[in-house]
Amino acid sequence: MKERAVFYCVISLLVFVANLVQGQESSQDNSSFNVQENQEIKKSPLGVRQQRIKRMIVELEIQFSELARTLQKDHPEQAEKLVDAFKSSKEMLLEKRMDEITELLDLSKLDSAGEEQKKTIDDVKSLIEFLLKDDDESDRIKEEIKKLQEWKDAIDDLIKDENNLKEESEIHSDKDKALEDLNKQIGQLKELIKRQEELKTDTEKESAKGIDGLDKIAEKQQELRKLTENLRNQIKGNEGDESKGNKPKQDEQNLNQDNSPGIEPLRDAEGDQKWAEKQLEKGKGKQAAAAEKEALDNLNKALEQLEKEKNRIAELGADDLEKLAKEQDSTANETGKLSEKMKDSDNSDGDPSEQQDPLKDGQKRAQEAVESAQSKMGKASESLAQSSPGGASESQEQALEDLERAKEEVEKQLEELKQDQKMEALVQLEQMFKEMLERQEEATAKVLVLDEKRNNQDGKLRRADRIELRSVELLERGLTEKSEEVENLLTDDGASVVVRNVVEGMKNDLIALADRVDANETGSFVQRSQKEVEMTLKELIDAVKIAQQMQEQQQQPPQQQPPQQQQPQQQQLLPPSAELKLLRLTQSRINRRTIDFDGEIRGSEKLDGVLMRQVRDVTLLQKKVTESARELAARGQPPVEAEID
Repeated sequence: MKERAVFYCVISLLVFVANLVQGQESSQDNSSFNVQENQEIKKSPLGVRQQRIKRMIVELEIQFSELARTLQKDHPEQAEKLVDAFKSSKEMLLEKRMDEITELLDLSKLDSAGEEQKKTIDDVKSLIEFLLKDDDESDRIKEEIKKLQEWKDAIDDLIKDENNLKEESEIHSDKDKALEDLNKQIGQLKELIKRQEELKTDTEKESAKGIDGLDKIAEKQQELRKLTENLRNQIKGNEGDESKGNKPKQDEQNLNQDNSPGIEPLRDAEGDQKWAEKQLEKGKGKQAAAAEKEALDNLNKALEQLEKEKNRIAELGADDLEKLAKEQDSTANETGKLSEKMKDSDNSDGDPSEQQDPLKDGQKRAQEAVESAQSKMGKASESLAQSSPGGASESQEQALEDLERAKEEVEKQLEELKQDQKMEALVQLEQMFKEMLERQEEATAKVLVLDEKRNNQDGKLRRADRIELRSVELLERGLTEKSEEVENLLTDDGASVVVRNVVEGMKNDLIALADRVDANETGSFVQRSQKEVEMTLKELIDAVKIAQQMQEQQQQPPQQQPPQQQQPQQQQLLPPSAELKLLRLTQSRINRRTIDFDGEIRGSEKLDGVLMRQVRDVTLLQKKVTESARELAARGQPPVEAEID
């Protein structure tokens, strides 16, 4: 505790140094006249004070090293931070720059000294932010999510392998029934091929008659597509399996991974048939006939695969059963490896409080379920080795139930961690936007004052005013950099495209503002631009707050949630309501900016480069807003009206 107190004392000293430098900078205007009148004085009062601050920086760097050594044993993370801070201080050349500022002050070069002090203040503040920033929790969540995702993927692979083994065991258990089912499916497929050939012939005949004749064929093609889909579901084993709660869910998730004979060409045939339907409805006979031919090719390919599977099953013998037992052994070994990996993770060193985390309890249940699945797989292997595929099938079914239970536990932990990660990102965004708003309001107020001074001084700015305007430019440049930080955070968290587009548009506005202020502009156009940035930040803060409220509601127990909140859009950082509101406000802002730009263009004899760039930027933002609106519409989740207004 003592070391942690000293750690925060160092931070407090840094804050004190930053305030001293800032006070030194603000006092220059009051002292400049006296300094300039006393050119013969080699050491100015400001220079003496600056030297005092320099000595504090030297002392601070010494404390970085000493405290790092003290913390190394019990608090290695904080020690590492202090070492990095010490290195950063050296890289920033703070000590050397203090000497340079002192020399500038002694030579009465106050403008140059002031600029160097501003840079030094920013560097010291960045050191403070670095020391205060705590990435441990964020990194822990990311690592935990990565680990759980790897477990989930491994369990998915095991489920797929065990399902294949179970299906093969069932075939060995009753070859006659398997062959009977295949013959029935082959018969249905041959009937589908016959009907598809007839439809293709009819399409070619009726194509000359126009859309009326083809429209009737489209209805028959739709019916045939549904029959093709039914056959595919029969082969997959979906039909009549509603009682097996895990089956439909698993089939849906592994839609593109099913390698059962005939499945893939049948799915391709469905796609061809659907395309043929659309062409028939449009009266495009040639295109429809071409799609029907593709469908026929895929149906015949499926028939070939089913016939081949029929021959394979007919020739199955004792050697194949022995091979199946070895494959079951291999899957059981892979399951055991995963179980050990999960157990090692649960027994890893950490804080006692962390070991009691409910997430850890869930992971332990998942590990125990995987361990149980391995045991059932071992029994299945023994049954296969004893030429009892029926008994193996029962054990395999139990192993699958264990794996599904493990997967459910892992998914639950994943969901909770992602919710925590999402809330953390939202809190961080709110803090960043609020800080940016505060700094933008400061810049806006300064421009307003300077513009009033200019109006009272025949349209001119004095040197002190120009120095003040330079500080506004630095503020706007700093906000541009902050916008880039926000963009990086949004990219890392896979956030809404809507928010990224708004932040990108704001960043472009800040760049243009800095360029205009650099050109000594302070007029109404600049002031309106600054106000637009402020409005954007306020809208972003409101959107983030809505998201936080929604997130808190989703983290409540299920019985306390309204029905419409049971299935949130987890992949999005903001809920649809917040996105839609932000999109609407952004469109209004684009409209205002367009009118503003038009007024500037009409009032100028020559179109300046900054304005041309702003017009291009707002045009690009308009395109992105349109794309975002389409994306929201495609999601098909209308927001709650009360949340929009």
